[in-house]
Amino acid sequence: MEEAILTALPLSVGGALGCLLLGGHSFSMSAMIGIVMLMGIAAKNSILLVEYAITARADAALSRADALIDAARVPAIYGIVDAASAGMAAGLRRFLPRGAATGACQDSGGVSAPE
Repeated sequence: MEEAILTALPLSVGGALGCLLLGGHSFSMSAMIGIVMLMGIAAKNSILLVEYAITARADAALSRADALIDAARVPAIYGIVDAASAGMAAGLRRFLPRGAATGACQDSGGVSAPE
């Protein structure tokens, strides 16, 4: 079952590079950080899948194929939540105010509160 973990990483990197090419985006520092995050999520989800399959195989006396099919169905929600939270964290920087970088947060010399 270690093959699931070892095949998830190259497939995730290949998929990310393919999406960059299809979208016409360059391979930038942000893309590299995103790929590293994607590799971490893919490895974590693969480990969860294998752990769940081993547990299901031992507890329910399932065959190896049945345990993997069951494991692919049940913890899929965790993978969706992980991917969504990582995407939101990466996209969050677009919504944060950039006042400090533009100088908008500096004192404008306006009216101050009485002392």
